[in-house]
Amino acid sequence: MDHIKILSVSKCFGEVIAVNDVSINIKKGEFFSLLGPSGCGKTTLLRLLAGFEMPDKGEIIIDGIEMNGVPPHQRPTNMVFQSYAIFPHLDVTANVAYGLRKSGLSKAQITQRVTEALELVKLSGYEARKSNELSGGQRQRVALARALIMRPKVLLLDEPLGALDKKLREEMQIELRTLQEQIGITFVFVTHDQEEALTMSDRMAVMGDGIIQQVGTPREIYEQPVSRTVATFIGNINLLEGIVLSRSSAALSVELPIFGKVEIRNSGPGRAVGETVSCVIRPENLSIGASPTDSSIGVILQRSAYFGKSTYFIVRAEDSSIEITVSMQNSRVAPQAGSHLWISWDSSDLVILDE
Repeated sequence: MDHIKILSVSKCFGEVIAVNDVSINIKKGEFFSLLGPSGCGKTTLLRLLAGFEMPDKGEIIIDGIEMNGVPPHQRPTNMVFQSYAIFPHLDVTANVAYGLRKSGLSKAQITQRVTEALELVKLSGYEARKSNELSGGQRQRVALARALIMRPKVLLLDEPLGALDKKLREEMQIELRTLQEQIGITFVFVTHDQEEALTMSDRMAVMGDGIIQQVGTPREIYEQPVSRTVATFIGNINLLEGIVLSRSSAALSVELPIFGKVEIRNSGPGRAVGETVSCVIRPENLSIGASPTDSSIGVILQRSAYFGKSTYFIVRAEDSSIEITVSMQNSRVAPQAGSHLWISWDSSDLVILDE
């Protein structure tokens, strides 16, 4: 069931088009991420959902009710910011309860709501602490509790983990996803971090230049990117330009640098024989070894980079200046630059981009 409908929404600031004719449906109870580089329009879209900005055209519908013209405090949403925005002069209890000041609830009811919210974010026992007595992760939990105490139907999160160090950010990714599953409300999560979006989302939208480039599950977007923008922003890729040699309803025969003639599943728009196409393959979908196999090709190692859990090998064919990258997990191979190696692949991992 669609909980949020964003229908042909646009927003301009002067001559800058921040959001350009965006349409997305978000399901009830979904963890949905808006992913993209800085300035792509994702925070503006979140602010449009919150009511902090109004669309120049298009409609936003939440729970079947049109939100155009509805102020933030009358929407079934609440927002968590990267900056936490908690009050330094108030303790945790007062910060969390702040939104309930004019709720009409009794003091006992507010205390109960604060207790429940702090239990949700694992801050029981921190009620009397001030902001300067909390870590960055704890301050973010206070901000979460303050948003959740209002019992929104949709929680909007604008880069909420961006100010945390890597280890704490990874811990909070798990906690946020667990929290969302526990309370069951819709989360709309803005991030520029690919790993966050891939790890936490049920579905995600990749934005660029104010438009939606692709919507899908993390696996769909990672394994089947539709455009160069999506492919280059999500993870590492090898991008190769090839020529269509022949085509059938099921596959294209394409001549690629290094790879030679390959058969690639034909899932995109019609391609003419002789047309130039852009193909991508992920480094981890290539295998590398010191000995040839029936389907491998010979390459020369240019350089390598060790990243702990994986090693990246940059190689080229003897008759080509084009380099490609191969990734191996837990590699015990440490060949020297200039070594002759062999790579192989499965053609099902090659993807032709729509653009």
